[in-house]
Amino acid sequence: MEYDLLTKPWIPLRQKDGTIVYKGIRDTLLQAQDYCEVSDAIITREFGVYRFLFAFLMDAYQPKTADDIGDLLDEGHFDSNVIDTYIENCTREGVSFNLFDPKRPFMQAPPEPDDTEAIKSVAYLEPILPQGNNTVYYIHTFQDECKLTVDEAARSLCAVPAFSTAGVQQYPATVNGAPPIFVIVRGTNLFETLVYGMVPQSLCADYADPPAYWRWNKKLVPKAEVPRTSLLFGLSFPCRRIRLNPSEDGTVQTIVYQQGLKFIGYGSFTDPYVAYCETNTGRVSLKPKQEREVWRDLGTILSCFEGAPLVVKQYLDLTDNRPIEITAYATSTNKASYLDENREEFILPRKLVASKERWTTLQHCEASVEEYGDRLTKTFKALQAMLDQTGKGGYVWDSAEDALQKYYAVCRQLFLTQLIRQLTDCELTDTKTVEDSWKQTACEQAHRQYSAFATQNAMSARVLMMVEKCRKNLNAPGRKN
Repeated sequence: MEYDLLTKPWIPLRQKDGTIVYKGIRDTLLQAQDYCEVSDAIITREFGVYRFLFAFLMDAYQPKTADDIGDLLDEGHFDSNVIDTYIENCTREGVSFNLFDPKRPFMQAPPEPDDTEAIKSVAYLEPILPQGNNTVYYIHTFQDECKLTVDEAARSLCAVPAFSTAGVQQYPATVNGAPPIFVIVRGTNLFETLVYGMVPQSLCADYADPPAYWRWNKKLVPKAEVPRTSLLFGLSFPCRRIRLNPSEDGTVQTIVYQQGLKFIGYGSFTDPYVAYCETNTGRVSLKPKQEREVWRDLGTILSCFEGAPLVVKQYLDLTDNRPIEITAYATSTNKASYLDENREEFILPRKLVASKERWTTLQHCEASVEEYGDRLTKTFKALQAMLDQTGKGGYVWDSAEDALQKYYAVCRQLFLTQLIRQLTDCELTDTKTVEDSWKQTACEQAHRQYSAFATQNAMSARVLMMVEKCRKNLNAPGRKN
């Protein structure tokens, strides 16, 4: 079976009228200015395709400085000569863009004599499918019944370097360890988005040595340790040894699936699409948490003078007055299990992002949201403990979690509308006033949800006395409500 990714329609692209069409690599790039975005219902696939296209373009263009990125942006489209020359050079090196090439399948490991011992369900390729420690969470079926169309399998293959987790039997994680929060900067069309996702050689100590995985011609030794990597190899890092097996009906039901290379140089690799934080143990990538929406980490993502993603910082250098539009992809995991996934879009004023004082205040305001969310949780637990002592246990948690969700939902709406507008419009000397006002808002919302909880549960007078006694947990030291 032959499936040439250069020409076969496997990348889903949203048109201006909202409809989805599928294109191969070449048409996607050469017509990128005519489309809005890559669009896949499964967010790991969507970001995986973006990440692959970023690496493909950076390898083809090899931009040296940010000026080269800016010049490409001014062109308004990708040069067919550059793309075709790159494809020709890859072909001369022995690269095959055929997904099922018998000797060198694209982005996969070539056949080995003992591959039959490593054949598994295609479910291992896709986080939303049930397999191993990944329970029947998204799709209710059994792993041996799973099948993917070839275009789905190609997109899932692109997601592996970004979203694989460490697992039993020494399955290694990605170059970022557990999957972090990934961020891309959106342009007015797909072409601009792809250019904003390219970073120049001047920002990286090692750019293309070793080359991108599809050009890497060495033997992939499972669990071999890798202390350092280049940017392009890191973006396509083979942390799994995979080969797709086509079925007679034209789908993919089984794959060769083994441990891949094991990256051990986490401190040496900077992912352009990831925000970083400084901790007591050093620099770490910003990780998602289960049931925690990305807006609660916006301050860190926008920390352009510290650990913001390189593509966010670069955008500010490439543009003058435009707001910044970002899409964040977050998949929370626990060891080898995938817990949930989240895709969020934000359009933020440039004045907010470019000012250290403003986004630092934004971080402080996010901290207030977390503080009163924690206090609300502590208050419910205190009430639960009192009710347990009176034999009324089980009274609280049936609806307490709903109150917490409502608290964060209301804070989100106020945060993304009211607070961001206030921080953008205020004078720098007034940011502390905005911060204090927001802290009061978070406190009021926690009290409001706690009171609504008591009202909705029609509690007796005795229990209401306990409710009010526990309310003190909502107050910050020195504050009275």
